[in-house]
Amino acid sequence: MLEAAISKLAHEHWDHTQRDGMSPLALGKDQTYILAVIRCAIDGDLDLATLELRENISVPRQVLKKFCDNKDPSETETDVKGQLAAAMAIEMAWAVLEPYINATLNVEANEVDIVKQKIVDILVSIADY
Repeated sequence: MLEAAISKLAHEHWDHTQRDGMSPLALGKDQTYILAVIRCAIDGDLDLATLELRENISVPRQVLKKFCDNKDPSETETDVKGQLAAAMAIEMAWAVLEPYINATLNVEANEVDIVKQKIVDILVSIADY
């Protein structure tokens, strides 16, 4: 039953991304999905956390292919993987920890958009969306 639920969430995330495209910090729109993936990974169930790979609906793998196909000749595939790993870490953390981060850093309501834009700028510098 858990696998069916994760599969449904993964397909919804895939459909959402294919329809709306990818943009920095958009993962938070699919928070239930990313929370489920993270919970599975924390619990050590990597097979369930990576179900999207078996079902061939992995957004990160799609992005990796795109970036590798268009990489600078001086870059290796490993360089690209490193850049995308950093971007994924930021995306995933922000998607689930935004309220905590804002509270911890005492980000005021009038500062939220500025802070988010700084994160977007960093993501774009890591991996050009």
